[in-house]
Amino acid sequence: MPRDDRRLISTGLLAACGASALWLVVQALAPGWLPNIAWVPGGFALVLGACAAWRIARPGAVTVAGRRFWAQIAVGTALVTPGACLINAVNSGAVRATTANLVVAASFVAVALLLTIWALLRLPVADHARGQAVRLGLDAATIMVVAATVLWEFQVRPMIGSDPQLRTVIGPLLVCVICLGAVLAVVKLMLSGTDAVSIRSLQALGLLVLIGALGSAVTRILENEARWLGVGPLISTVEGVLVVWAALQPPAAVAVPADRRSTFSVMPYVAVAAIDVLLLSHTVSGRQNTALVIGSVLVTTVVVGRQIFAFRANADLIDSLREHRRMLQHQATHDPLTGLANRALFYEQVSVACARHDTAVLLLDLDGFKPVNDTLGHAAGDELLIEVARRLRDAAPRPWLVARLGGDEFAVLLPSADQETAREAADRIIAAMQPPVDTHGVTLQVRMSIGIAAYTDGDDAESLIRHADLAMYEAKAAGKNRHATYTAEPRRRADAAPAKVDADGRLRSPVSEGSG
Repeated sequence: MPRDDRRLISTGLLAACGASALWLVVQALAPGWLPNIAWVPGGFALVLGACAAWRIARPGAVTVAGRRFWAQIAVGTALVTPGACLINAVNSGAVRATTANLVVAASFVAVALLLTIWALLRLPVADHARGQAVRLGLDAATIMVVAATVLWEFQVRPMIGSDPQLRTVIGPLLVCVICLGAVLAVVKLMLSGTDAVSIRSLQALGLLVLIGALGSAVTRILENEARWLGVGPLISTVEGVLVVWAALQPPAAVAVPADRRSTFSVMPYVAVAAIDVLLLSHTVSGRQNTALVIGSVLVTTVVVGRQIFAFRANADLIDSLREHRRMLQHQATHDPLTGLANRALFYEQVSVACARHDTAVLLLDLDGFKPVNDTLGHAAGDELLIEVARRLRDAAPRPWLVARLGGDEFAVLLPSADQETAREAADRIIAAMQPPVDTHGVTLQVRMSIGIAAYTDGDDAESLIRHADLAMYEAKAAGKNRHATYTAEPRRRADAAPAKVDADGRLRSPVSEGSG
């Protein structure tokens, strides 16, 4: 809104608030002085509210949904203005309190409230998961029960009195029901959120509806007190101020983001506190109010259900987080293609086994794997690796640990095993690889070279795996599809002799050989 328009509207509101407050004070001090034009400041404030809403609805100011919303709010405020003015004129004695006048006033207010509800319901709301939608619904139910109880206590029950008449009660009852609908629409938007209107604007409009509903009850309670006849015009002025304040809030698209959870998660508890205060006040004064007790029980039931649902949702969230953590841990320690342990996990477990001084390691390498990738493609190579991993798992009983170190290189950790047990395990693995593999229309014969290294004093994970690697390349040099064992005696000779490098550039060491 242009700055000049803001200044003009603000000046008008200050004048209206000053006049209403002045007349309230003067009437309280000197009953009977209230002029016949006391309803004017409230009407003027509502007209300013309608103008502010209409200015916000101009093209370019907000989104399309926001423009439609503020245009409807402007029309609704314009409609409520004559109704509020007529009611204030009747209460101040400027207009006779006839049935026709009351029906006209209630009709304007009811139509304005219905239009406001329609505008609120047409606003787009944020999407929520099912669990969150249930929690928001229970929160809204809590607030609605409290709102209905408060309206009953301060609006409906005083009107009914000891001798209720349908003709005098039906109109205000309908207005109360419509007010509850408006409160529900505002609460729904405040809890779920919308991008078309700022949250502060919704807060102001929700407060406006509550003040309007409770204000009529207050003026009815005080209608026999001449000194408080200025309360009604002041309430109308405050309503106009709230409309202007809501319209002047930055639109949702440019407003400073707010933490909706921290702002609105307390709303149901504030509502519970309000009804508890009412119940406590009645208890202390010795008054009995069945409706208030019923409302308190209903609110307690809804809140307990909300908490039980929240506890279950939190438990499900914790389980989900645990499962997610387990999946992340599995991804960090396992090969994504074969599902076997990866290099990091294998080295970690070998280190643990070396601390017990009784373990053996098998290092396995597929013979002739590169031509499979080159001729049949990587998809065929992956299928072959997956099949080899499956056969290794089947051939390796617990507590063996099978891992894929990378490419076509696998490893097996045999806790509490010596060289003889490791050789038997290597023979079992070579035998498991004998059946051919059919993939991509080709039958492949799986051949594997295995290096064996058993723990000896002074070994750690790195040295033990390095010894198995040396033995594996010796098995390849001896003809492939066999296993070779790295022994302590050749290692001492190898440490004293110059190192040899094979054709692949890998370090070689003397080993004892064996075939499958």
